Amino acid sequence: MASAPGRNAFAITLVRSAIGTVLALLGASAAGSIWLFGLKAYDPLTLMTAIVALAVSALLAAYFPARRAANLEPMTALRED
Repeated sequence: MASAPGRNAFAITLVRSAIGTVLALLGASAAGSIWLFGLKAYDPLTLMTAIVALAVSALLAAYFPARRAANLEPMTALRED
């Protein structure tokens, strides 16, 4: 079962991915006349690859610190502060 920080990171990643996708599609329509190495303005494979890569990196960046914090004993952490 995921911890609260894990669920929060997942929700934030989903929301930001959706916002980023909309902004990327709007930007692609504005820059539709530019050809980048044979890519079209709305190349779904490139868009999905970018979304998955950024989502995985965001979730991993949130997972490892949350996992480390979950393994600490609260009194030990408070004494060392």
